[in-house]
Amino acid sequence: MRFDKPIVGDPRVLLKPLEAFIGGVALAPDRTSASFTLKGSYKPRVFTTGLSVVVDLVSDGPTERRAPTTGEVAQVGVRGGEHMGFSRLVFEWPAPVEYSVDKQGDKATISFARRGAINPQGLRAVLPADVTGAEVAASDKRTTVTLRVPPEVRLRHYSGGGRVVVDVVRPVG
Repeated sequence: MRFDKPIVGDPRVLLKPLEAFIGGVALAPDRTSASFTLKGSYKPRVFTTGLSVVVDLVSDGPTERRAPTTGEVAQVGVRGGEHMGFSRLVFEWPAPVEYSVDKQGDKATISFARRGAINPQGLRAVLPADVTGAEVAASDKRTTVTLRVPPEVRLRHYSGGGRVVVDVVRPVG
């Protein structure tokens, strides 16, 4: 990645929260570019939001995804990331899904209107630093993810296709 201005901070802080995806990082002496060693075949999808540059690593593997048939449980992938000012979790369903998000104190609940298989250990492995715990519960018609977050954060969320994105936004200042 190349930038017009020198990179502020140490990009190695990305290694721990993204260890499933990134094996290493090298910063150019002038700090205007960084190279990342990826642990897999990914295509970067880059966009900006405010003063932040966001890089989503999209699997380069097979992309065929289908909606589950009646009685079949949807397999749900989860990835997490750190961004300036917020952390992000992305739940990747095979088809669009209705959902709701609620936050009470230090507990955030994401309720999906479909039964899905979310691996709790896989979810915990990709939790951003702001999220200190996660539980998954499923019934015949719903899947609920409960996250432990700092009480002062706010949640921002949206969906597109089968992706449900939940941002944990840190307070400014």
